[in-house]
Amino acid sequence: MLRYAYFILFVLSFLFSCDFYSQKSKKSLSPLDTIIDLKSVDAFPLFVGCDSIPSRSKQKVCFQIKISEFMYSGLLNHEFISDKSIKDTAFVKIKISKTGVASLDTILLNATIKKQLPLLDSILRQRVAEIPRMKPAIKRSFPVTTIFTLPIIIKN
Repeated sequence: MLRYAYFILFVLSFLFSCDFYSQKSKKSLSPLDTIIDLKSVDAFPLFVGCDSIPSRSKQKVCFQIKISEFMYSGLLNHEFISDKSIKDTAFVKIKISKTGVASLDTILLNATIKKQLPLLDSILRQRVAEIPRMKPAIKRSFPVTTIFTLPIIIKN
């Protein structure tokens, strides 16, 4: 009878201990975040000099300023002649790969700009190809490809 009581006690303690561990392991698992915002990144691409800035919002501003300055400085070296007054905006979509290499995605020019400034397209293509390599954008600790739209205001 004593053996039977020990056996029952052993079986019950075994069952309760297994249940205890399985509940504990279930509690330690955290749910995975399955919602991923594909329209934003955790860190923007960074030019040399922008990566030393501690604030991410200031890093974003630094990136925007540097890429704008780079593109506009290339356009200042060219003289454009037009027989009509132009006041419009061209949009250049720049793709920055997960290796940090910039390339041209698209250039959006209306018909008036294309007709009045036919060389603008090729100058923009050349300037984008000259953008120096940078650190890529980061999403969840992984480098990702991003596309930025740079507006270029054209007035004469």
